Amino acid sequence: MSQADSTIILSDNFTTDRKGTHVTLSNDNKTAKLTGLYAEAGWGSVRGETEMKSGSIYQVDFKIDTFVTGGLIRIGAVEYSKSQGGTISIGWIYDLSTARKKNPNTSWTSYGQTFQAGDIITVVLDLIEYNISYLKNGEDLGVAFSNIGQNRTWALLLNIDQKAGTQLTIL
Repeated sequence: MSQADSTIILSDNFTTDRKGTHVTLSNDNKTAKLTGLYAEAGWGSVRGETEMKSGSIYQVDFKIDTFVTGGLIRIGAVEYSKSQGGTISIGWIYDLSTARKKNPNTSWTSYGQTFQAGDIITVVLDLIEYNISYLKNGEDLGVAFSNIGQNRTWALLLNIDQKAGTQLTIL
């Protein structure tokens, strides 16, 4: 089977049982919006519903509907069984606001580009080669994480913080 045959273009939903209290979901749980402030609630985290398993490549597109200056948007993947509402301490995360990346075993390092409202971010979770890469408006930013671990089940992870009003939609 070729990699093209293994690619699943996924229009996931955010899960209602694994989200922060100041994240509001709408649009059949495809849109997540931060409705509280950092000082009130900390991170606004939400996880995807779909269990992503070895042997396929998952591709998910997000549109940044609204980005409030000074806010943070972090998107990536987390082991499905460990995602307790979604926390960056156990996830493989790309910070779209600061062009940095982090996984559970490293500190923040430079990666990619910053994003703004209207941009499309694509997350590619390759569970054949076991890596995660991103695209900005169709432009490949390269592999962000490699050797993410075999025989694990993954889910999308979104963290939005600092400024109420930031909103993303799964396309």
